[in-house]
Amino acid sequence: MTEPNVTSMSLTSVSAGQTVAMSSSSGTVSTTSKVLALAGYELSMQETTSGLAYQVVTVTGQIVTEAPPTVLVAADYVQTVAFDEVDLDVRYQAIPTGTSLQITSTQPKFVVSKREIHGTDNVGLMGTDLGVFSDSLVIKLWIAQPSSLTSESELSISFSRIESGTGGPSKKTLLEKLVVKLAS
Repeated sequence: MTEPNVTSMSLTSVSAGQTVAMSSSSGTVSTTSKVLALAGYELSMQETTSGLAYQVVTVTGQIVTEAPPTVLVAADYVQTVAFDEVDLDVRYQAIPTGTSLQITSTQPKFVVSKREIHGTDNVGLMGTDLGVFSDSLVIKLWIAQPSSLTSESELSISFSRIESGTGGPSKKTLLEKLVVKLAS
């Protein structure tokens, strides 16, 4: 079950070898999107089984391999209710060998230094006792072999509330999610 009206995540930018600016407002009740420049990208909405609507950004342009990140995703997250623990998960799948990931954040607990990733896995970051907060995230990908991207290659960003159970496992409730498909 999703938490109503207590969080939002807005996509603020996506770029892949060119400058693209996007903004959106995403919440559990309503979602709007305004695209300022859509060259090489498609936006769509999907919904989790629990009813959380989230944006999917599909990169359709040609990705170039240069020193700057080949894909950069910026998003703003706002949380108006304090939870004991809110985790950030950055999941990726079908990522070519040699690809590097870096996460910069205004929330120090969600910063990840540049590291190599490949295949299918996730980077999970725990945020405890953050209270009411907002965060500006920038996810950077340096894709070493862009020709190896497939229609399955994607990156997802999600925030989840974690609740400790009495004598049992924790309960994880998805608050916000954004998916970036790296090839069509």
